[in-house]
Amino acid sequence: MMQMLLEANASIHARTSSSKRTPLMAAAQGGHAACIRALVGSDQCTPEMVNACDHPQQATALTFAAKMGHVEATEALLAASADPLLADATEATPMMYASKRGSLPIVDLLIRAAKNGSGSVSGSVTPSLARSLPIAAKAGHVPIVQLLASHGAPVQPFLTRAAMEGDSAMMLVLLKAGAASDIDLASE
Repeated sequence: MMQMLLEANASIHARTSSSKRTPLMAAAQGGHAACIRALVGSDQCTPEMVNACDHPQQATALTFAAKMGHVEATEALLAASADPLLADATEATPMMYASKRGSLPIVDLLIRAAKNGSGSVSGSVTPSLARSLPIAAKAGHVPIVQLLASHGAPVQPFLTRAAMEGDSAMMLVLLKAGAASDIDLASE
């Protein structure tokens, strides 16, 4: 149906009256990867369209896909050059939403998409990693904490903060993720 609408020159720039969401955002929220591929493959689609935001949340299609845990939709959007580091109105990135949800495959995809050409994580992704780690730890997602830490998210400050605040649940997640592997740091 999407292909038929596109062939009939339906506009992919149309937005809903209340939320100002585009068809691409709706497809991402529903996890409809085939529709996403059709929309981004249309002659009407531009890089700006892939990274367009709704109102007032300022969320992108990638934000919706990551927040809802749709792996294939996230892959399709990243293949269309969606920016994995764009934050919404609350300054949350797609990685933060995926970390809270516990979607390891999506967090991994987003980290890989944010890497620069040298294969290392770029400096601009470090804040998203650092902000995602306590979200994943608070939600008890040990594998995500481990993945974020392996890409440079600082674990030690969160372990220290959890100890200071008496947050034993967060400490347990961080310890399971290997936060105390450096005995000198852990002894602090």
